[in-house]
Amino acid sequence: MVLFRAAALLFLGLLTLGSSGVRAALHIVSVDPPPGRITDLERITVTFSAPVNGVSAGDFLVNGIPAASSFGSGATYDFFFKTPPYGPVTITWGPLHTIQDLNQPPERFDASVAGASWNYALTDPRPPGLVSVLPPPGVTLKQLGQVEIQFNRPVNGIDATDLLLNGIPALQVEGLGAGPYLFRFASVGPGLASLTWAANHGIQTEGDGPRKFDGTSWSYPMAPLMPDRKIIIREMLSENLSGLKD
Repeated sequence: MVLFRAAALLFLGLLTLGSSGVRAALHIVSVDPPPGRITDLERITVTFSAPVNGVSAGDFLVNGIPAASSFGSGATYDFFFKTPPYGPVTITWGPLHTIQDLNQPPERFDASVAGASWNYALTDPRPPGLVSVLPPPGVTLKQLGQVEIQFNRPVNGIDATDLLLNGIPALQVEGLGAGPYLFRFASVGPGLASLTWAANHGIQTEGDGPRKFDGTSWSYPMAPLMPDRKIIIREMLSENLSGLKD
């Protein structure tokens, strides 16, 4: 048994030696998903160059936040965590981690070397959409000179000619990012005022991997002769601090 254990330790030691006879440093050989642009991230699989122990979920940091759990054995481990917000995601290791190989003496994983940390660009796979329109679609209006819209995420490429009122482009647009954007139009007569998006509009999400806005149309019944709403005061009450009471 003693001879067998000694032979096993010698075999493990030889596996980690390079051609020069110097032990190769413990390092990461692969991660899944690989670094780069992704649309979903709640698990990362890490494979080390040799079997390790001392792996803890708390040592795996996603934008500085420890993973919730980890499972694995040998050289491969899965780390699970809450999906971070869209944007840059940096993977690092806690400075007090206890990850080491099985050699005697064991070698600790150096989390400061190249390849020990990596980055993702987590992007929202959904196209941009509208979260509000003023006036609300479908309401009857006496006149219509402007429309205000708000997107669910920052966009660019908006021009006044992108939004059409009865087929006629807006005169002007103001806004930035997700909005609100204010489109101004020439006045329209009675009937139905239809808002549509130009087929060749360039509205899309900001940043790399942009997604185009697929806008829907809406309309307003126009009634220029509709009477104005009047406020009628039927009774007036006053507080008499002195003198005669009502």
